[in-house]
Amino acid sequence: MLPEGGKIVKRKEVLKKEKYNEAVKRWGYSPPEGVYTYYISKGKGGDLLGTLFIQTMEYKHGDVELAVAYDKEGSISGITILSCPEKFVKEVTENIQASGFLDKFSHLKTDDAIVRVKGYDKEPQESIQYIIAKGIEGTAILLKLFQGL
Repeated sequence: MLPEGGKIVKRKEVLKKEKYNEAVKRWGYSPPEGVYTYYISKGKGGDLLGTLFIQTMEYKHGDVELAVAYDKEGSISGITILSCPEKFVKEVTENIQASGFLDKFSHLKTDDAIVRVKGYDKEPQESIQYIIAKGIEGTAILLKLFQGL
């Protein structure tokens, strides 16, 4: 999901208190405390080529794992469901992958993705669309906080 030809670097960052406060104040987002792991692709000169976040979200009685990739300008370059409980595969396939749901976020810059997710705030919180949208929002906010994109 990251651009080819770059060196992949695994980053681990603690969300500092001021960044946490910024997330709450600017976006109303309360990220979980702890260390965040994400991946960046760097060119030969050390320039940023892309970023990849992998989020695990609780869904009903299991976890859904979501990967969201961003290009060097902070636009979403790819979204993939990596895993979900077996009993929800049909629901995820029909309501997320086959429905074009993920396409609604493709190529959006972080700010635009955050705005698009706000449109899902009226969805039931237990719906798969709500869970995935909130996962995308989380990655966009973390990218802004950690990389400034």
